Amino acid sequence: MRVGYILVEGYTEEPFVKQVLNPYLEDRGLWLECTIINTKVVQNGPNFKGGVKAYAQVHKDLRRLVNNTGGQLVTTLFDYYAFPADAPGMNDRPEGAATAVKVQHVERGIHAYYEFPRNLLPFLALHELEAWLFAQPDAVAHVKGAPERAALLKGIRSAVASPEAINDTPEGAPSKRLLALFPGNDGYDKYNKRIDGPAALERIGLDTVRSECLHFDTWLKQLERFGEHGSLA
Repeated sequence: MRVGYILVEGYTEEPFVKQVLNPYLEDRGLWLECTIINTKVVQNGPNFKGGVKAYAQVHKDLRRLVNNTGGQLVTTLFDYYAFPADAPGMNDRPEGAATAVKVQHVERGIHAYYEFPRNLLPFLALHELEAWLFAQPDAVAHVKGAPERAALLKGIRSAVASPEAINDTPEGAPSKRLLALFPGNDGYDKYNKRIDGPAALERIGLDTVRSECLHFDTWLKQLERFGEHGSLA
């Protein structure tokens, strides 16, 4: 079993890695140790404030992992939505290009910023981790105990070519859409990113997610390659 390291944004990504991603990768020879960047201020229960406000917050932990893990795989899981404007690759994204192309440009910019270490695999979710839940919208409705809302979730999914295309506006980002459907004031619990997201993704399964989300699939293939061969080449 090979061991790698994954730097994540917060308390939504951590349970995804532990409950969903690692059990999937373990069968493929890889286990990821998870580190949350130190930007969150934890409140009571699963709620939190904070976030990535500047790339320096990412850089401190990412540089440490790249330099001090003995060549083991280091990858990341951050949302492209609201990613810091001062991050490598953000200020020279190709104009007019598809969002997937822009995300890949930023990922390459981060890799270049550290002088292309062979063990570093930057990854940004397009646009948010919550987009992956729309690979099978019924799963969210099931987790929330609200089967009558499956049609609304399916309507969001059917309006785009891929869940990864659900937009990144403040009102239309995937997590904002889920919060709008489950605001917590209408007889159902409020959508909880830390609990409901990983639970729905466990139900969906990563094979379904990767079949719907090609940028995610590319990342997963690279992780599998490292599990099998011990390198990203």
